[in-house]
Amino acid sequence: MFTPAQLARCGRDLAAPFVLQLGAGARARNLACEAVLRWLPARRAVLRVRDERLGAVVAKVHLRAAAAAMDAERVGLAALASAGFAVPALLEATLFDEGGQDEVVGVQYLQLLSPAHSLAEAWPRLSDEQRVARLRELGAGLGRLHVAGARAGDPHLGNFLLHDGRLHALDGGGIAIGHGPVGVRARCADLALLHAQRPPDDDVWAAATLAAHAQASASAAGGPDLRMLHAAIARARARRLRLVIRKSMRDCSEFAVAQDARHFSTCRRDRADALCNVLADPDAALAAGEVLKAGNTATVARIDTGDGLHVVCKRYNIKGLLHRVSRAWRPTRAEHSWRAAQRLAALGIATADALALRVERLGPLRGRAFLFLRDVNGPTRAEVADAARAAGSTLAPELHARVALLIVRLHAAGCVHGDLKASNLLFEDGEPVLVDLDALVQLAPGARRDRLQARERARFLANWPAGAERDGWVAALDAEASAWVERGLT
Repeated sequence: MFTPAQLARCGRDLAAPFVLQLGAGARARNLACEAVLRWLPARRAVLRVRDERLGAVVAKVHLRAAAAAMDAERVGLAALASAGFAVPALLEATLFDEGGQDEVVGVQYLQLLSPAHSLAEAWPRLSDEQRVARLRELGAGLGRLHVAGARAGDPHLGNFLLHDGRLHALDGGGIAIGHGPVGVRARCADLALLHAQRPPDDDVWAAATLAAHAQASASAAGGPDLRMLHAAIARARARRLRLVIRKSMRDCSEFAVAQDARHFSTCRRDRADALCNVLADPDAALAAGEVLKAGNTATVARIDTGDGLHVVCKRYNIKGLLHRVSRAWRPTRAEHSWRAAQRLAALGIATADALALRVERLGPLRGRAFLFLRDVNGPTRAEVADAARAAGSTLAPELHARVALLIVRLHAAGCVHGDLKASNLLFEDGEPVLVDLDALVQLAPGARRDRLQARERARFLANWPAGAERDGWVAALDAEASAWVERGLT
């Protein structure tokens, strides 16, 4: 059983079930928590609870500035409802004085929507037509919000639930209420943020979102145009990428970070338990694993963590004193690969999931580093081609197209892999996956980026001698690049 003060002192790994005891005497109330839906330590908990009077509900427990937070939530939900969004019913709201002016806890009881899935979870299962319909719905809702002088602080797909076929908005506290209609740039920024949290492939539907927004806000003439929106999406996506990469290097809800004078480590929080022993002694884990590469620069092994999780560990070695001195002041190649993997994942480009990073240090000086990746247990592109030739055929045209699309997506995002050889493309369930990101960079548009991407294309094609097979790859790359442009993507 927790009191609010004890709840506020809980770390990031708050887990159900537990009972939250609120108030005292006649106003005492016990909430039996069945699931933690969201937890911001010492600030707010969103819980699925069973209440003595209301039954199964969602409880938003505000631990800091409770009265203001509850008021913002109430006003925001009302604004969302006025804009045409379905919202969960606010059943009750109560303030509990837990011992003083600074210890007031607020609880809002909201209708439990069940069964329900967030739009982000449902997105991969939706058809293109369904996706366009949902984006139009969101664009129109944002348009009506803007006319009413309100803005959505964080309009990402995870803040919307699909329940009984209807889209429900959840984040009332994230709605900013102003005075008068929202300006053109601010409207464009909200629409851009909605799209920037999706991969660049989905930008093809920005025109549909913009059209629905313009119709709902009666701003077709004075609102943002498509070019303005695409530019805003690019800026918002760049900011989001920087935020994602920074978050991966600090302790937060998604990543667990540990550091002292001798080491730094970051690990996906949902994999921390499985990898704790491996991170504690990575050399022993490498020695016990299946060695894939034993080079002077790097040692690579496949490791079974013992609970069904298979990872590939890459140790970046120090070759000698001069190498140690030259590397001591710079981020390690493992850190670069870690950041590159987070970047590609955010861009929707298939790569091996980066699960953990450990860097040996002596104060500010860096030493060896270890990168832990999800094991992509599939053949390389070269092995797939060899198997096809042994069977008397060539690589299937659809696999050509999938690899070509991966490369086009990579280059359209402004990235250069730096070592695009056949062994750095693996196939998992028939889909290509990019690995070995030590040299990956993302560049601003310009002559240098064009030059490096042209060189990378030539490096990829150099995997085959001149002839029919290389011509097939050239045709696949050209076809996918043309299709990308025809969809309105650049």
